[in-house]
Amino acid sequence: PALRLLAWPLLALVHCLYNAPAGIAWTVATAPLAWTLRKSANRRQWAWGMGALALFGLAAFPWLVGWSFGTDVILKHPNVGPVVGAILISPPLRFSLESDLEAWAKTGRPIVALIPEFDDYLRPAEAAQRFTAIPAAQLLTGSGAKHLWVGEPSVQFVLNEIVRAVNPRYFEQHPVGLPDEWDGPMERWTDL
Repeated sequence: PALRLLAWPLLALVHCLYNAPAGIAWTVATAPLAWTLRKSANRRQWAWGMGALALFGLAAFPWLVGWSFGTDVILKHPNVGPVVGAILISPPLRFSLESDLEAWAKTGRPIVALIPEFDDYLRPAEAAQRFTAIPAAQLLTGSGAKHLWVGEPSVQFVLNEIVRAVNPRYFEQHPVGLPDEWDGPMERWTDL
C-alpha cells in the first residue's frame, strides 16, 4: 500500500527527471529502503553500513539522495563507485564525524544539503558551522520547514532542489520549477 501511494508522485518526478543522469529516480525511490533496524539494549538503533548501499544497488547511481539518518550513510562512504554527487535532505549529522566530512570534501564531489528552518536535529546556523569541512557544499534552507518536510510548499521545495541539482537544464525551460498538478493516470486507494 505505501508503495502504491508513492507511485504517482514518483512517476511525476521521473517525468521531470527524464533527461537527468540515469539512476536518480530509482535512487530516490529506493533510498528509504537502504537501512536496517536492530534492537539493542531495549532501544532501537539505526545500523547503517556499506552493505546497505550495495544491497540495494545505490552505489551504482550517479547521484545519491539521503534523508535524515540516511545522509550519514552517504557521508560516511565518500569513495563509492561512479557517484557524481549527493543530495542530503534534513541531515542530522549525528553519526558523521568531522573526518567523514573532510573525506567527502577531498573527493571534490558536489553536495547539496537541504536544511529545514525548524529542524529537530540540525538548524541552518549550526549546519553552516558543521559543513565548513566541505567548503563546496551548497546549503539551502527550507523556509518554514521541519525535519519531515510536511506540506505542499516543503515537498515542492525538496523536489525542485533535487531536480535543480541533477538536471539544471530543466529549469531553463521551466523557470517556475516542477508542475504542481499531474494530468497523467491516477487512481484512488483506500484500505477501508
